[in-house]
Amino acid sequence: MDERATDKFKALLVTRDEAKKQSIDILEMSPDELMEGDVTVRVTHSTVNYKDGLAVTGKLPVVRRWPM
Repeated sequence: MDERATDKFKALLVTRDEAKKQSIDILEMSPDELMEGDVTVRVTHSTVNYKDGLAVTGKLPVVRRWPM
């Protein structure tokens, strides 16, 4: 892993509490805070895909692993 991978990045984090209430936050994360099995890619432009959009709304049970 090169040294740029230690830089913080913006992340959209979807979490759920014990009462199953969903929360959405935009925060700064570092690569060592990612869940096991996650990968990193260099991104210059982005959008939210359909299933991620559904997950953020909380209207359908799309998320399989928390946090997302």
